[in-house]
Amino acid sequence: MSTPRIPDDRPYVLTADGLTRINREVGGKGEARPTLLAVAITYGSGRGLTQERTDPIERAAATLHCVCLLRPYVDRNALTAYIAARVILGAHGLTVHASVHEAEDMLAAVSTHRLELPGIRRWLRRHTRSL
Repeated sequence: MSTPRIPDDRPYVLTADGLTRINREVGGKGEARPTLLAVAITYGSGRGLTQERTDPIERAAATLHCVCLLRPYVDRNALTAYIAARVILGAHGLTVHASVHEAEDMLAAVSTHRLELPGIRRWLRRHTRSL
């Protein structure tokens, strides 16, 4: 199976406001620790790293990983992370095809440090399709 192609070279940028909106939409309070939220957004985009992340799967995986582990919100961090990853992929014409059970297992593994960034990338590549 081949990796989905990026539709264009302009990566979707998820903002702190956008992530907070997602948190509220999944039933969270939207109350964030500003420093942790800023780190999650920066890490997800790759800004400030040696090379900005342009591959949407890389961005989605990094955002999911960071939000799950840093827990910038008072609640619903794992679900916020998963929906944020789907939003990033969707902005590039991609979608995740996974059962609820598969997604829950993946999020549980990330939240308990059993699945790190390389594993999240592999999971997303296996479960991502073009819209």
